[in-house]
Amino acid sequence: MTYKAIMVVADATDSCERRVNLAAHLARDCNAVLLGVAAETISGNYFGAIGEAGYIAGELIESQQSLVEADLQTAERHFRAATGGLQAEWLSLRGPTLSAITQEACRADLVIAGRRSGDDFGFNRGSGAADLLLLSGRPVLVAPPELDRLDTRTLMVAWKDTREARRAVADALPLLQQAEKVIVAAAGEGGDDAEPDASLGRISDYLGRHGVAAVIDRVSDDGDDVGSRLVRAAQGFGAQLVVAGAYGHSRAREWAFGGVTEHLIRHSPVASLMSH
Repeated sequence: MTYKAIMVVADATDSCERRVNLAAHLARDCNAVLLGVAAETISGNYFGAIGEAGYIAGELIESQQSLVEADLQTAERHFRAATGGLQAEWLSLRGPTLSAITQEACRADLVIAGRRSGDDFGFNRGSGAADLLLLSGRPVLVAPPELDRLDTRTLMVAWKDTREARRAVADALPLLQQAEKVIVAAAGEGGDDAEPDASLGRISDYLGRHGVAAVIDRVSDDGDDVGSRLVRAAQGFGAQLVVAGAYGHSRAREWAFGGVTEHLIRHSPVASLMSH
């Protein structure tokens, strides 16, 4: 079992070069095609801001369109520089970032994205990993901005017996099967550390049937939030990637995430492969 195609979201942000390098190394390790995609446009927010001033200057619009083109060219340069000798394809799209990338995500088995960034006028320069998690229908590997290569010899599964976590484990099988060590970690809450959890045995059986000999670990409740404890556990095991379910829903046109999901997406120094 392997990934045949991996998609990386490229942009003009400072962390893009490292993200694309990470994606290229992973594609080589998996013998996968690497698809690079960037999408950007001048958003309606910008036109609204100009409209409040009572006019829209043609020169200003042309200037902003030139910035969009420059951003797309920068993203493509990052991608081309990292993919020498790799089977790679590039897509440069002029349109709303989220909808354009979501449409293209069906080409890939796995999407690699960074944390959201952008500007006040909504030029869509960010990767929107959170949005992609809930809309793309694909597992998303959220790459911390400082990471340019992923060591997948040791992986940790942040286990909770839910649909999302089960989906994440199945989606991560190509990496779990290649790993030298896999830890299935369950974080206790409210003093339930010692309570038996039959689902740990079930997920261990599932992994074993796919050739993955997992080690079970219970992350004790030390009073800190679950997300922080899971990240510390991963770092203690030497795991640079956590496999986890993503929990979230739409609320007033924005995504509301559970605490662990929010921590892994926004703050974790460890990469996470997440499914919704």
